[in-house]
Amino acid sequence: MASQKLYISKVLPHLKNFKTCEIYKYEIKKIEQKLAESLNKKNMYEVLDIPDFRYVKNSKLLPEIIKLAVKKLKLVEKEKPIEIKNTDIIEIDNAEYQLVTFSSGEIPKIKFKNRNLIIFMYQPDFNKIFYCGKLYLDKVTNEENISEFINFEILEI
Repeated sequence: MASQKLYISKVLPHLKNFKTCEIYKYEIKKIEQKLAESLNKKNMYEVLDIPDFRYVKNSKLLPEIIKLAVKKLKLVEKEKPIEIKNTDIIEIDNAEYQLVTFSSGEIPKIKFKNRNLIIFMYQPDFNKIFYCGKLYLDKVTNEENISEFINFEILEI
């Protein structure tokens, strides 16, 4: 309940400042097909038969959806491909950011790794992705070892 109140008071007022993009079902299906092929399966239905895959499916899909959103939102200046390393580091235009993603209705939880941050919010079905902004190291004080992030006003869009 407290986290819902935080979401309403700290995230919703900034929603109008976030850039958004739609992710269409066919794009999600295409990403799912690539994921299936990477696991040597013909389609997503065969992949879902793998024990416990249903529980990790979204964590496998999310990085690819974020890459697609970065392109759609035109957050890249160069044609260099976007790389996501270790599922939480994204490289955009030769700059590395700690990737922070959170579902709408929640507050982002961040384990600060002494890197610039880039923050995205997604709808649970990934139909809409919100680019919340970037947080550069010089804007974070040393005593802030962030766990729940609520300072959306300091983000640069």
